[in-house]
Amino acid sequence: MKTRSSIRSPERQVEFGMMIMFGAMTFMPLIDIFAKLLGPTVSGGEIAWARMVIQSLILAPFVWWFGVFRGWKNMHIHAIRGTMIGAATLFFFGALKYMPLADTYAIFFVEPMILTFLSAVFLKETIGWRRITAIIIGFIGALIVIRPSWEIFGWTSVFPLMAALCFATFLLFTKIIANEEHPITMQFFSGLWGTLILGAALYIGHSMEIEVMTFTWPTLYELSLMVTIGLIGCFGHILVINAMKRAPASVLAPFQYLEIVTGTTFGVIIFDEFPAAVTWLGIAIIIGSGLYIFYRESALAQLAET
Repeated sequence: MKTRSSIRSPERQVEFGMMIMFGAMTFMPLIDIFAKLLGPTVSGGEIAWARMVIQSLILAPFVWWFGVFRGWKNMHIHAIRGTMIGAATLFFFGALKYMPLADTYAIFFVEPMILTFLSAVFLKETIGWRRITAIIIGFIGALIVIRPSWEIFGWTSVFPLMAALCFATFLLFTKIIANEEHPITMQFFSGLWGTLILGAALYIGHSMEIEVMTFTWPTLYELSLMVTIGLIGCFGHILVINAMKRAPASVLAPFQYLEIVTGTTFGVIIFDEFPAAVTWLGIAIIIGSGLYIFYRESALAQLAET
């Protein structure tokens, strides 16, 4: 029989955090599926902005219940998080309009390696030469995918890379305040700041007739998809925050590779986008590098316990 202390032990908390992350990463790729379905008729900027708006509206009453003013002391961090998640969403949705899901995911998933590097620099998490090598190899995998994508899609092929950098920064700042703030409060403020910043960008972009930032009134079908995106993004990231309360960012990062499996599968089934051989090669290199980083984290954790 497990005692209360064993359930709350650091090891058990890390395991629970990994389980939460696994669950979140299993269904969150649905966001990208619905965004790609909207791509032909709705701009990436509008989809990203709508996601932030819906997230804020859903969480507002809950934040009031839990105490909205608890977040003021970290408002500058909430502003950074909102900016980063808004920018990451915009870049990723912009890429989905033109690029196959598998290519977009393959380039984006250098993000766990970026997060590992940022965690070492800013959170002082231990990182040795082996993991630095794995990060470099992972970037080489991304470049393998980017090269043919650049020839076909041009600058759009860099969008997933920018999304990865923004999302890794978002997760870094999430980790910094994860133990101080309530997950719902954190998610509300990131949505609120994302709404304000993306709303301003959407207004300017629409005025300047920038394709990725134009606004059109959605149909009922389009609105239903955007509401669904907001719901999944809202509750999915609450799970991610709860996971980060229990486990180091560098331990959780490799679980994001589950999105490649789900997203690529949906890409084949729904959009008939079967990845090219070079894309599979890049995916294999990126996943292999990420799993090695995860292996090193596990090995170091076991040594620390002995």
